[in-house]
Amino acid sequence: MLASGTLSPIPFLEQELMVPFPVQLSNPHIIGDNQLFAGIFKTGPGEIRLSSSFQNRNDNSYLKSLGDLITKVCSVVPKGVLVFFPSYSVMDLCTKSWQSTGVWDAISSHKVNDGILL
Repeated sequence: MLASGTLSPIPFLEQELMVPFPVQLSNPHIIGDNQLFAGIFKTGPGEIRLSSSFQNRNDNSYLKSLGDLITKVCSVVPKGVLVFFPSYSVMDLCTKSWQSTGVWDAISSHKVNDGILL
């Protein structure tokens, strides 16, 4: 028995594992299309280019602009916000910077933090 929300598409998984699944159940996603917005932001507040390239990762203006953008998004999105980082190390770098500059508190003022932010 395999159970997961991330095993789709099943035919591809069957091919990769070389194991047929004679009984399958796939349910629709719990979140409707009208409840989802996916966006890519190329620049943040101050028209700062949002690139987490190695050369840019320690740039304070980049870190602040990214944090300010997330704060703005959190202030208008009524429920959860999901932010993708290219790696755990970049996420750690950002959160440490935001914690030391007050951006973390600004983000947290809009969203309940149950031990996980972003």
